[in-house]
Amino acid sequence: MDRKIEYSKWLCITCLLSAVLYTAAFLIGSGVFLVAVLFTVGALTGAAFPSIIGMACSRYPHLSGTATSTVSLTSSLIGTLLSGFIGALVDVAGYLAGMMVIPVLLVLCTVILVIYRKL
Repeated sequence: MDRKIEYSKWLCITCLLSAVLYTAAFLIGSGVFLVAVLFTVGALTGAAFPSIIGMACSRYPHLSGTATSTVSLTSSLIGTLLSGFIGALVDVAGYLAGMMVIPVLLVLCTVILVIYRKL
């Protein structure tokens, strides 16, 4: 994949597209459409974690083990904290507010990746 399209470019495209699809699915509220979106987004972003590891290792080739460990640790911590945050938000503000955190974070990831690509 790296020879055809850069990791960061692929992630920018898939994160932004996923944010749009999730937003549409949550606002439309159709169960069938949501299942289709979940399948599509899963197929698009399935390589996100190894892509991020690849980006970190290419940025710091002399520290590839540390880069891999840092990405893995950060992913675990954020996944744990994010689940709790979304659960608390759903309790306070409702299901839609909690689920809309996902597209917002995907847009934030896109912005971060665009900045990363400029460096």
